Amino acid sequence: MLHRDRVEGIVRGRRGARIAAVTSGGAIPEIADFDVVEEPAGTFIGRLNEEFAIESNAGDVFLLGNTSWRIRRVEQARVGVENAHGAAPTIPFWIGESPARTVELPQSVSELREAVAARMNEPAGAIAWLVAETGLDAAGAGQVVAYVRETAAVLGVVPTIETVVAE
Repeated sequence: MLHRDRVEGIVRGRRGARIAAVTSGGAIPEIADFDVVEEPAGTFIGRLNEEFAIESNAGDVFLLGNTSWRIRRVEQARVGVENAHGAAPTIPFWIGESPARTVELPQSVSELREAVAARMNEPAGAIAWLVAETGLDAAGAGQVVAYVRETAAVLGVVPTIETVVAE
């Protein structure tokens, strides 16, 4: 957004550069993800956040996709792993670029979970309610009902703003 002024030999911002800088998305973040490679085959598995990779040690087990992986070595921009065959993993973290969630989003998710859970005695009624209230089609509403039902079965409760599940 800079140009060299031909007359004076001075570098100046182009016309409109200020408004473009103020209204644009901002700077592009430096992302230094580490490649995850299965050893000894050399198969590319995925990527990990740099900070997570650097804080990890050989022998640590983490989840990537739906598989537990054991770290064999952490090198520059590369993490060598082997299949951990279902060993209990940690879950890697990553840093998002978008702003934090608003208060309204988790509140709405909590209210939706509560409303579906309250209708779990009659799954067809819960599906019909979701279709009418949210605009989901029947298949999507069925997935929501199945998710809430499985959550309650596994955890014993449905997590909400008021009901926090801890280890």
